[in-house]
Amino acid sequence: MRAFICKYGVFVFAILVSLLAINSWSLWTDESSTAFLAMHESLSELMTTLESWKGSESQMPGYVVTMFIWEKLFGHSEYALRSFNLFMIGVLVLYLLWKQSNSYLADDDKKKARCFVLLTFLSPMIVYNINEARVNITIFVLGTISLASAYLYCRYKKNTDWIILILSVILGYSFNFLYIVIGLPMIILIFYRDWRIIKHNWKSLLLLFILISLISFYYIQTLLGGHGGMKERPGFLNIGYTLYEFMGFGGMSVPKNELRNGSLCYSVFEPYIIPTLLLLMAYCGMVYVFIKEKVRYHTVGLFVISVLGFYLLAYVAEFRFLGRHLLMLYPLFLYSLADAIVSSWRNKKVRILICFFIGALCIGTFRILTQDSYKKENVKDAIQFTNDYNKSDDSVVFLGYGLLANYYHLRNYRNDSHIEKMDSGFILFIKSMYTYYNMKDTSTKQLVDKIHNKELPYITKVWEDKDSELYYVKAH
Repeated sequence: MRAFICKYGVFVFAILVSLLAINSWSLWTDESSTAFLAMHESLSELMTTLESWKGSESQMPGYVVTMFIWEKLFGHSEYALRSFNLFMIGVLVLYLLWKQSNSYLADDDKKKARCFVLLTFLSPMIVYNINEARVNITIFVLGTISLASAYLYCRYKKNTDWIILILSVILGYSFNFLYIVIGLPMIILIFYRDWRIIKHNWKSLLLLFILISLISFYYIQTLLGGHGGMKERPGFLNIGYTLYEFMGFGGMSVPKNELRNGSLCYSVFEPYIIPTLLLLMAYCGMVYVFIKEKVRYHTVGLFVISVLGFYLLAYVAEFRFLGRHLLMLYPLFLYSLADAIVSSWRNKKVRILICFFIGALCIGTFRILTQDSYKKENVKDAIQFTNDYNKSDDSVVFLGYGLLANYYHLRNYRNDSHIEKMDSGFILFIKSMYTYYNMKDTSTKQLVDKIHNKELPYITKVWEDKDSELYYVKAH
């Protein structure tokens, strides 16, 4: 029994955490785009929409088509759309279980793989993204498979690993334009291990190059056509925020909603001081483990070089990135930690630090799963409130993304010229969302202050629900 738990326990844990992470909480803005595209009645209609679609979804065609098929099979409820992440996690678990069964793999590699799984599903960032109908978990899974296959082929020279590497790269790149960045660590890894791999596999590499070029041609067309969402040159704060997410502070420190709202002050930060310090101490302990046990820095180096490479690319292309955009590189970060833990586990003193670190991650994951402050905006209840209130008085208007209004059946949304004119909405404002009506980059607090000061004359009354953190605004 003990042997079974040691060998398969982390995989059972991965599935359980994934099942707990997914729920029917309200979709948020980006998820509504996934739902809208997936709910098209025919593939030809979907392709026509994508041709003129200006959002980032035009640069993830493989994912959009896959979600279109998934929706036809399982429906378009919040749970149904998000459950595609369960399928991808199942793919990852099956892949790693298969590798665990390969007799040629060294015991250390198997232990590191199990530790990697444990850290993955104790990561607040992964748990948060599992409950999101977006491409994020998909590119993490494919990134893990691509990087693992590259490493295993370099070490053991098995053809199956090479085939899986080629297929996962093509699939990942068709699912998301940004997946191309995974080529950097793999090229470095191959040249570092054995550059002759390129000579021995030139035919398959030529085929890969042709397919990547064809997919790239489509992506270049979308870029030239002005697709891909908001253009903004990233700063070093983007790298800082990426590390904030990668390290798990998204479950221990100030929630994303508060950070996006831009109203960070001591009163906001105060409730999170202790858990933030706890995780900081845990990482200090892991830094000590790296130094004390002289852990190899190869994977850490690959991760740092890849992130800096991505930053330079994003800076030139004026693409403002967040942690979720780099999830294909996140396996390098997690594997670095897994390597350190397995390599130094025999040292009893160091083992205490490792257990403290894992315990801190457990707390972060538990907080993500249980605390409402880490959830997305509750648009579903906001629209329900609007519909209920307007049964007797059509004076409340929804502020939010139009696709969300359609998904949650906002009454008379399409027929009301006032709302049509407002486009993304006005008058029910959801905390930490931004208005796009003549007030770009205006935070919730600033907007509400304007309302209270009667600087917006078409609004007559505001009332606030402290529990759901929604602002309800009555208009003429």
